[in-house]
Parts: sequence; structure tokens; C-alpha cells
Amino acid sequence: MRSPGARGPAARLAVAGLGAALSTTLLVAGAAHAGPVGRTVSGTCGFDTGSAAVRIDLTVTLPASVPAGSPVTVPLLAAAVVLPADLVDTLRDAGVTAVGGDLGVGLLARTEGPERAPVTVDPRPLPETGLPESGELRLPVELDVPPIPTGDHGAVTVELEAAVPALTVHKGERSDDVVCLPDPGQAGPLGTVSLVGGPEQAPAPEPRTPREARPQAAPPGLPASYWVDGRARIARLGSDLVLKRGRFDSVVDLINRKITGTLDIPPSPGYFVIFRFVPNTATAELIPDGPAEGELKRVILNPLSAEVDVTAKLFLRLRDVEVDKVPVGEGPDCRTEAPLVIRLQGTIPLVPGSPPAELHTTFDLPEFTGCGATEDLDPLLNGLIPGPDNDLRTTLSVRCITVCPPDEPNAPTEGSRR
Repeated sequence: MRSPGARGPAARLAVAGLGAALSTTLLVAGAAHAGPVGRTVSGTCGFDTGSAAVRIDLTVTLPASVPAGSPVTVPLLAAAVVLPADLVDTLRDAGVTAVGGDLGVGLLARTEGPERAPVTVDPRPLPETGLPESGELRLPVELDVPPIPTGDHGAVTVELEAAVPALTVHKGERSDDVVCLPDPGQAGPLGTVSLVGGPEQAPAPEPRTPREARPQAAPPGLPASYWVDGRARIARLGSDLVLKRGRFDSVVDLINRKITGTLDIPPSPGYFVIFRFVPNTATAELIPDGPAEGELKRVILNPLSAEVDVTAKLFLRLRDVEVDKVPVGEGPDCRTEAPLVIRLQGTIPLVPGSPPAELHTTFDLPEFTGCGATEDLDPLLNGLIPGPDNDLRTTLSVRCITVCPPDEPNAPTEGSRR
């Protein structure tokens, strides 16, 4: 519980980070303005009453052209976060009296070629506003856009990357932060500004207002799928097991701040040296013991990512075990008697194309059971492998967010392509 107007750490960190990540840019310089350009996008917010769609109306004034080489300035970038009437009614029935928060807008500027450059626009606070007796609630705000460098010819295209509110709902003396995420598929051009006076000139295009994005029914969670690469250091063997690329298919629950998923790692061949000179090979299979589950600790908007604490439980099964190229006959049921408990803590990306997340943890290896087709090999393996302080380094790379392609084989790692 906080006093009204106090911003919680999740919202403050998220929106403050947006200024450096959901970068923003727009264009204007010494030329006639072509008039305002409007754009409406939507987002999904996790209220206590359930996930709900909100609308963000944007208006920006773009020039038709600017002198080549001159910085572009934007006289106006206005926005309004709009809570629809049915959501206002739901919040009022739940005891909410007012809503405020912050808004961050991300824009990109593209000149020649495919590269797009971010320009930082600081997030701005939304006015704390009481709920109306009826109808929608609008939270207006104006944002300042810094001057944008240009080239010596061609044009500059301004693209919307995202508009992300971080809301605060007030119930008397109590205030709660609400996490919001942009709905997918809404990024795109806002307009193009010609650079005049350079080697190449292009006619000034007329800014067009893109089709309004209609808020859609909010999903129960945000689907997020990751490629998983890893390397485990087995302490007692003093050797590494390189895991084949696998997948972590998860759902991020914004309302309950939970993350749940399935971890699928293909069988991975390993090479070890025992007694310091005897080569040993085996194939390691990691078999999930239920879903991986954990906590969504906070959402960060710089860049869009989530700090998570996830625990996965996996049995380790050994097969094709050979010592000095001689099969030992471990049998089909040689595995740990208890699952490995892998706790992954860190920040994972929520935007395709983001840099991979590097997570590090240690784990205990339980004793083996069921090993040996013709003789009991449990004592031999348990004398060599189980123990504490094993090291796991995991890399999570975004495969897809929200909309994922049909099921596909695990993609090869960069190293395996060589």
C-alpha cells in the first residue's frame, strides 16, 4: 500500500528505462509543416480485475521537407491514453477512484538503407484523473522530441516502434501499479520527410494517417518462445557437457506476475575423462518433471524485457555409455533418482531480435538409480558423477513473441553451422 501519487519501483524503473530503450524520434526543420499525422495503437494491461485493452491516440506534426544536413525538430508529439467506458465501469465497481501513471513512446528514424536509428524521448507523467461518471477516461500528455540528425540527400522515414503506458490505479489511500505491454503488429511508418538541397531530391509525400488499430480481446497471457543453448560443468568429472539447442515455450501472466513453460532439450552427447586418463562417452537426456514455473518480478521497458525467477525440475538419464569405447550396458532406465532443480534468475527479452539473455546458476546432481542391464552399475556411477556445485550457463534467444510459427525442429546453434 502506498500513498496516492507514489510510484512503485516496477513502474518507475520500467518507464524511466523507456527513455533509453523504446527510443523515439520525429522530424522537423526549416520547412512548411505538412500538418498533423494521427495514429492509434492499443495495449494490454494487467489490472486486478483482469487483463484489459487500452487505446493510445498519438498526434505528431511532420514537415513535408527539411534542408539536407539540417537537424529535424518536432514541434508537437501529443498522446492520450484512453480507457474505454466498459473498463472504467469495471474499475469503478472495484473501488478505483482515479488513474494516473506514465507514458513512453518509441520511434525510429530511417534514412538511406535498412538501418533505423533510435532517438531518445523521455517518458512523461500522465495526469492523475478521477474516473468519470460515464464514458471513457482520457489521460492526455505532450512529449518532447530532441532534434534528429539528417544526411545530405534522400529522405527520412519516421516509424513508430511502440507506445507503452505504465498505469497507477488509486483506491482511496491505496495505489497499485499496472503493467502494460503493446499489442503486436502495430509498429510501422508514420510518414516521410524529404531532404531538399542535396544531390538527390524527392517530392514531398503527403503524410497519411494509418488505419486505426482496434483494441482486441486481451489474451490470458503473453506467449514467449525461446531458443535455449547451454553448457553444464560437472564438478566431480571436471568436464563440460554442451547441451544441444532446445526450446523454452512459456506464457507470461501479467496479472498474476507468473511465468510458466515447457523446457525441451534434445539428447546431448558428452565426452568425459575419468581417473584422469580413461575416456568416457555418454548421451545425456534431460526429462522434465512437470512444467517450469516462476515469478515475473518486474517488467522493464529499456528494452522491453522481464526480470524472472524460474525453477525447472529435470531428471537426467544416461544412455549409450562407453568407457574407453567399450559399452558398459547401462540399460534403459539409468537416471537420477530425483530431478535436478535448476533455478534460472535474470532478465529475459520480450522483443524479437533482442540480444540473448545470459543466465548462470549452480545445481546439485542427485545419485543415479536403475543403471545396469546385467549388473548393478549404480555404485560405479554414483562414485564418479553426483555431487554439489555443478555449474550451468544458459543462453535464451527469442524465437517468437505472441504469434509463433508452426512447430519446427530446433534450429542449429551458430557453432554447429560451421
